[in-house]
Amino acid sequence: MITSFGRMPTSVWTLVESVVRGGSGAGLMGDSMLGGGGGAGAGGNVADLVMLLNARFAARGEDERKFAGFVAGMLK
Repeated sequence: MITSFGRMPTSVWTLVESVVRGGSGAGLMGDSMLGGGGGAGAGGNVADLVMLLNARFAARGEDERKFAGFVAGMLK
């Protein structure tokens, strides 16, 4: 991933996983990306989506497909 600080040896999917696991998924992704419902329920839905995508796709090498599934799941 290329950032304003230069190239980082991580993927966008790794960043999504880190935010959700860090506990800020409920506030950050729950409010802004789930249409305002927010709260622990919305954050739980995001965490469930991340766990589902990790179970469906290989651990390494399919980060782009996981992220595409994440975006599609958030739009539904």
